[in-house]
Amino acid sequence: MQIQTSLPALITSFRRQLAERFFFLGPVFILALEVSGESGLVEIINAGLHTGYGLLWVFAVALIYKYAFAYGIARYTLSTGKTIFSGLRSIPGPRNWEVTFITIIYILEMLAYGGFLIIAAHFLYYLLPFEIPIQVIAIATLALILFILWKGSYERLERVIIGMMILLFIGILFSLLALHVPVTEVAAGLIPHLDPHYYIEIMALLGAVGAGLNLLLYSVWLHEKTGGKPCITDLPEKMRIVKTDLLIGFGLIGLMSFVFLAIGAGYSLQSTT
Repeated sequence: MQIQTSLPALITSFRRQLAERFFFLGPVFILALEVSGESGLVEIINAGLHTGYGLLWVFAVALIYKYAFAYGIARYTLSTGKTIFSGLRSIPGPRNWEVTFITIIYILEMLAYGGFLIIAAHFLYYLLPFEIPIQVIAIATLALILFILWKGSYERLERVIIGMMILLFIGILFSLLALHVPVTEVAAGLIPHLDPHYYIEIMALLGAVGAGLNLLLYSVWLHEKTGGKPCITDLPEKMRIVKTDLLIGFGLIGLMSFVFLAIGAGYSLQSTT
């Protein structure tokens, strides 16, 4: 009888500990999902098409740097209760110059996202059981996204993102099983080698792998998760949780980037045979 009564308590305690341990996993998943739809994926596929796995070491360098950068953003956000954008306003110079500069970059990126929206609508066109014009699907998808961001709470958005991440992870596993990945070429690609012919590709990959400017948005999701309250007494504990959650998130980002690189390398191999 004692075992029966203690079992629900143990389950409840385990769920509470699990929720506390992965409390910041939601913002990391949002970041990972943002990266999966970035325009930088074009550079990753293009690198696989032209260099195979030869620049894989650049992926490791970019992911390590951006992991450290995201960790620093998290420390600032949790310790102050402010987003990194609020912190940028304190930089000396003309009023809000840095925010204006970042906004211009985001507006330019929206042009690329418009192209990705059409691509996504193209795939949805073949999945839907009835025929709808691709432009209508794209507009409806954009309207749905805007509605979720406008009306939905952060908690609801996080649940949607987690569901999408599960589907994305299944797609990644399916892609890895379908692709032929040569282990020897992958191992050779992890050895740093600067080829003068690929300086531009290396610079592009350093910016594309592991998110670009969207990495700053991680601060916004953390701010929403904590309600804007600074972690004064438990900051070291919270940062340990963030460190683990970021490792999981950037592991998924690295896996996604590798899949897109392998797609480009596989297409290059097919075109030469």
